Amino acid sequence: MKTDGELISKHLMELITKRKLPINRIATLADMSQSTVNAMFEERSK
Repeated sequence: MKTDGELISKHLMELITKRKLPINRIATLADMSQSTVNAMFEERSK
């Protein structure tokens, strides 16, 4: 059984892929640094 975090992550990735959002745009929308968002996508950060 997948955790809530895994389900949210999967759904978020589907939306990002569908809308073809670049990492820097995601970082801007989330008010986060691009390096933090990169770390999240590379699973170095939770």
